[in-house]
Amino acid sequence: MLSSDINRDVPQWIRTYTGKRFYPLKPSIADIDILDIAHALSNQCRFSGHSIFHFSVCQHSIYVSQIVRQLGGSAIDIMWGLLHDASEAYLVDLPTPIKRQVVGYNDAEKEVMQKVAFHFGLPVNMPEVVKIADEVMLATEARDLMGSPTDWNIKCKPADFKIIEMSPRQVMKDFLYQYATISFDIDPKKEGTIDSFYNQIIGPIG
Repeated sequence: MLSSDINRDVPQWIRTYTGKRFYPLKPSIADIDILDIAHALSNQCRFSGHSIFHFSVCQHSIYVSQIVRQLGGSAIDIMWGLLHDASEAYLVDLPTPIKRQVVGYNDAEKEVMQKVAFHFGLPVNMPEVVKIADEVMLATEARDLMGSPTDWNIKCKPADFKIIEMSPRQVMKDFLYQYATISFDIDPKKEGTIDSFYNQIIGPIG
């Protein structure tokens, strides 16, 4: 769909968990919010919901960041791993076959991710170690959640841990605590403590 085809009578924004108006096709750095990202991703299931239990994009992201750490990635790389699917908080997680066919989706995803990177002080381009970790996680998900399909053409081995089932709320909290922890890894002189920063983010839902 081209921008000229958009029905201007339909609101061009979505309301986020924190009450913001977010324009997915014209995102603003100021509207990016880690709490919105954590909440939305924790409620979105990977693989169009066809995994053996609810496995969220949020939990996937936590695991990817942990694999990046195991692979020796920098603190910036680890944060990139945690946020590598952040655009899906605003554009949703489309199955790959559909994503490849929806005209304009990749451009929208790229633009949102650029805004995410700017907001969190990350390089615009995804680090190579994050791509590797994402592939390792896909192999792990195939083994633990999808019945070990033989036709996915995965070229790496799965991780040495087993995926566990977690509630969306707990995953959201773990994601935010991971974010707080990595923030202090990036900036050890950051004011306060990891716990105080986490409590500041999570606020009344804690």
